[in-house]
Amino acid sequence: MIIAHDNVYKRMSVGGAITALKQNYAPAPRAALPVVTFNQTATFRLNGDDVTSTHLPPAHTDGDAFVRFAKANVVHTGDVFAAYRYPFMDVESGGSVKGVLRAIDAMLP
Repeated sequence: MIIAHDNVYKRMSVGGAITALKQNYAPAPRAALPVVTFNQTATFRLNGDDVTSTHLPPAHTDGDAFVRFAKANVVHTGDVFAAYRYPFMDVESGGSVKGVLRAIDAMLP
């Protein structure tokens, strides 16, 4: 099951472009679209753990979210943080450098 912020569904369903990379992308096939979307937070129970996905300030895009696995004490940051490269901000999709900084602050406990 694909779970994502409302903006991810909107963007994936219509396609778009990333000018900086000179790329256009078509709308995603129906099977690739999120099945469950949320506005601010969504919590699920998975393998005995509370899993919460929380929308972040626009960083990589305006659909950024992070996932916290409470019992495991693990956070998945998605495209907001990457240890192997400089962060990529998709400006056409609402991303910004200031947004990355705000998003990282929001993920800190």
